Amino acid sequence: MSDMSGGPGWWQASDDKWYPPELHPDYVPPPPPPPVATPPAAQPGVSGGPPNRTVVADRAKAPIYKRWWFWVVAAIVVIAIISAATQHAKTTSATGASTTSVTVTHTTTTKPRVAPTTTKPPSATTTTTVPPTTVSPTTSPPTTAPAHPSLTQQQQSAVQEAKQYLSTDAFSQQGLIDQLDSPDGGGYSVNDATVAVGSLTVNWNTEAVQSAKQYLKVQPFSCNDLIQQLDSPDGGQFTVAQATYGAQQAGDC
Repeated sequence: MSDMSGGPGWWQASDDKWYPPELHPDYVPPPPPPPVATPPAAQPGVSGGPPNRTVVADRAKAPIYKRWWFWVVAAIVVIAIISAATQHAKTTSATGASTTSVTVTHTTTTKPRVAPTTTKPPSATTTTTVPPTTVSPTTSPPTTAPAHPSLTQQQQSAVQEAKQYLSTDAFSQQGLIDQLDSPDGGGYSVNDATVAVGSLTVNWNTEAVQSAKQYLKVQPFSCNDLIQQLDSPDGGQFTVAQATYGAQQAGDC
């Protein structure tokens, strides 16, 4: 290896150095010289030479650097060194690229503090109790509705007669139906009498009060007896509630 060419066959490598022909990758070494024939040793009893005499060729020993295999070994060593240096350079480059400083950012997440929750006590609810209002019963006079246009002639007649009975006396609903149906009364059919009374608007509680007062004018009654008399089928035929109301409002209970 030299900085200048050493003569024919020298070649310049990529590192700008000159190398002898033997170190070129395509160098083909010359064939070795033919061996020098050594005359056979004289055998005993054979004519032509003295017995037991060995003839040795007088070969001159050449220096080691002029031997062809020396340059082959040297070329192999140089190639191995160049290859190792190139591989080392590639490894260094790759290592330098892979060892690039990487900045790792550690993100610390801070859990927010939660303020303690204060439970507000429920507000006291003030309940105002309103005393019940006592509504006194209405003692308005009975109101009759005009005859329904769908009523038959018999039913309309029964309505008119029922109004006449109510104007002179106190009746329960069932008592008025029986009066209209009775042969001694109106003589109407049960159906016509029921339809006629049902078409009227009558306050039966007021009728019970009037009936109770009429009984008390005839004779005295206890509270319980007057209620039974107003409720009896042979008496007023009012309901128990209507009879009770009538006896109380008449002042007997």
